[in-house]
Amino acid sequence: MTLSQVASSSLILVLALAGMASAERETLKVPVAAAPKFDGTLTDAAWDKGVSFELLREDERFGSVRLLRVGRTLFVGYHSEFKPQGLGIRFNFMDPATGRSVGVLIAPMGLPRSPLSAWLTRRADDVSRLDASGSQLRFDFSPETGFTFNASLPLDLLEIGRPHKRFQFNAELWDTDANRPLALYPSPIAGGGQQPFADLEPTKDWGVDVPVSESEPVTNGALALLEEIAKPNVKAADEAGSRGGDAITAYTGFSDGKRSDAPLAKLEVRLREQIQLHPDYGALYANLARVLVGRNNPAGALAVLREMQKQLPDVGRDPRQVLVLAQLLRDSGRYEEARKWLASYAKFMNKDPGFQRETAQVTAILDAWEAEQGYRVEEEKRDDLPRVRIETNRGAFVVELFEDDAPNTVANFLRLVARDFYNGTRFHWAAAAGSVVGGDPNSRDKDRYNDGFGGPGYLIEPEQNKRSNFPFTLVMVPLRRSDWTMGSAFAVNLSPAPDQDGHVTVFGRVIDGFDVVRRLAYYDTLKKATVVRKRDHAYEVVERPKR
Repeated sequence: MTLSQVASSSLILVLALAGMASAERETLKVPVAAAPKFDGTLTDAAWDKGVSFELLREDERFGSVRLLRVGRTLFVGYHSEFKPQGLGIRFNFMDPATGRSVGVLIAPMGLPRSPLSAWLTRRADDVSRLDASGSQLRFDFSPETGFTFNASLPLDLLEIGRPHKRFQFNAELWDTDANRPLALYPSPIAGGGQQPFADLEPTKDWGVDVPVSESEPVTNGALALLEEIAKPNVKAADEAGSRGGDAITAYTGFSDGKRSDAPLAKLEVRLREQIQLHPDYGALYANLARVLVGRNNPAGALAVLREMQKQLPDVGRDPRQVLVLAQLLRDSGRYEEARKWLASYAKFMNKDPGFQRETAQVTAILDAWEAEQGYRVEEEKRDDLPRVRIETNRGAFVVELFEDDAPNTVANFLRLVARDFYNGTRFHWAAAAGSVVGGDPNSRDKDRYNDGFGGPGYLIEPEQNKRSNFPFTLVMVPLRRSDWTMGSAFAVNLSPAPDQDGHVTVFGRVIDGFDVVRRLAYYDTLKKATVVRKRDHAYEVVERPKR
């Protein structure tokens, strides 16, 4: 789930051509268009209302840029008559009072670079990458006639538009191969010198949603916190075992399974405090939702985004928000609501690949959930499935084991619990909104590099069955590049995983202590596992020797 900074409320952009002191300054006002289509594009009629300027080198025209505002988004269009290889547009937005600037490079053909990237600069030696995932880019090209692209930029990403502030702006046609500008706006002053800026004049309805009463960005707690979150945090990455990213992704363990909950808990408190002070600042809501997803609380994230929709109704028109809300409904177990939510946008988003993918997933989950509910009703009537209590440093949770569906796996798990095999092991993988994994005896030693490779000394044949990968189900961890399970390592799903159905052995589910499971983080300890009950018969285990 990628949640990004959201855009500000409205903008009238005034661009004044830079030139000789005696030259008359040209003003360009960026108009407001109606809502875009749900695929992120604009109608031709809307684009016709936009204002354009040219990128020039001396008197040669290299291309034209068109600007248009829709709600909380700035749309940028570019058309070139030159061949597209390695070209892009670089925009620079600067606060002249503080020297703080935001740069955006849109380079669809500038591989291997990202097609759209953004960064924040305070000083020459202080540059931070910004999260540009909330932007969209569509492009087309012809080797003979050049290329065209349309991009949408959230105004919060640009961090421009405070009503009492004057910002400056320039644009460059960028040669990504040679790493230099080819053509410029505004046109440079005769005689050389640095690339000049045009003015972005403040107006009363401009408004990044930061109160006017706060004079400078550095004195605003909300903006300072968001800059702290967005800045690559080396210390956070080291502590969480991550390879980089911002202060949130460094702790969620999405890529490396080393989720750390305590820093996320502190971030949640700080974000909620700032929301109380700045209830109209959408980026605070979006980042709070990211934190709650990182804490395995999709229902909480959903509530935050619903509140953001009330405060900032324009955000609800964004197709990304449609998909994010559907995913949060799904991960919260509200599958029917997710289906209805997606169906209500089918007319507008049916051709979107992300929409099609999410709709297919929700449909598959609903079919499996209908069957799963029937299984659980029958199991509750019998009330005789084995149960195990697992104590951790975060608290205890209880699991019920699907003996009728995975008898050998359950017999093996019960035998290992009875032998105290799991006591003192660590949860050596914990990824937010993914799963938490434990049960490897190698996790007891000080070598974290051998975690995930240990077991009881034998393998267990897989027992793929009718049970599906719903949140809080238990599955056996398979041996790498094999269908066999490793014998002891198990995972607890934290979100639906229909793509794993039929590929892993689902052998139980959590029935008590859900909040404990949500809080489990990297290298938390499984202190003790105890058999609470089992059926009155011998449990024989069929093993396969480990080669």
